[in-house]
This record gives sequence, structure tokens and C-alpha cells, in this order.
Amino acid sequence: GDSNSDKAGGGAVCLIVTGTLEVDGLVVSDGLPLPSEKSDWKSGTGGSILLFAGALTGSGTIRANGGRCGSSSLDSGSGGRIAVHQSVAADFSAFTGRIVAAAGEGGLGRKDCQGGPGTVYLRAAGEAEDEGTLVIDNDNRGYTYGSAAITEGSGEFTVGSLVVTNGGM
Repeated sequence: GDSNSDKAGGGAVCLIVTGTLEVDGLVVSDGLPLPSEKSDWKSGTGGSILLFAGALTGSGTIRANGGRCGSSSLDSGSGGRIAVHQSVAADFSAFTGRIVAAAGEGGLGRKDCQGGPGTVYLRAAGEAEDEGTLVIDNDNRGYTYGSAAITEGSGEFTVGSLVVTNGGM
């Protein structure tokens, strides 16, 4: 049997593409969900996805969500981290899909057991590191115990735009 009562996080994905990266399917690093009968376990946190490409195109999904909690569990996983850096395309208009790092869903639709949202950082060609867009999107998951953590040891940083949407805070 499994002696560990916590589920694994999403792991890490790193893609370096010199040309166009077309995502029409899934690029996923989700935390593992809980079985519904495990009330004392914790779901896995979303992992990390780091993409470098000349341009990002397609209509797929790039996702690092936390794991869903079981019907009797009180701890879904928090969202992970996603960063997309484009070296040629000046904006992200050629990608019509979704990029999200949300908290895992509560068991049986519960909104009282969710972790916090993760973050998505988008940097287009010509933007300095401090000019990209930081997105905190919790995919309308409702109430969360946590928030997108930027803690004392995280250091100081600057972004060009901050977008908080769909219950991100």
C-alpha cells in the first residue's frame, strides 16, 4: 500500500523551440487528484511549464492546475507556474487556446477546500523581463484557502502588466 498520504505535484515541463510552437492539444503538468475516500490526504500542487518559442500558435490548452480533492478531503492542490517567452512574435494573438494554472477543484463541487491559484507569465518578443504580463486566473473556482503566494524571500520584481481574473485573489 501507499504509505504516503499526499499526492505528487505536477512535475516540470520545459520546451525550447527555435521556430513556431503550435499547441492544438494539451501541454499539462497538473497535480494528482485524491481518491474520494481519502479524507486526510492532500492533493498535489500544479507543476511548472516553461516554454521558449519564436511564436506560440494554436488553439489547445497549456495547464498546470492543482489536483482535485476527494469528496471528503479538505485540501485540493494549488495551481502551478507557467511561463511563456516568445522571441519573434510581438504578442500572443496567434494563440487562441487557454493558458491556466488554477487551484484544484473541491470534491463534489465544494468550494471550501481549494488551494490558491498559480501564476502565468507571458513575455512577447521585444519585452524586457520586467515588461511581461503576469496573470493570476483561478478559473472561477470560487473560494480558496490560499492566494497566489508571493512571499517574503521571493525577492522584488516588476512586471509590465498584472491581470487578476476569474477569482484569482
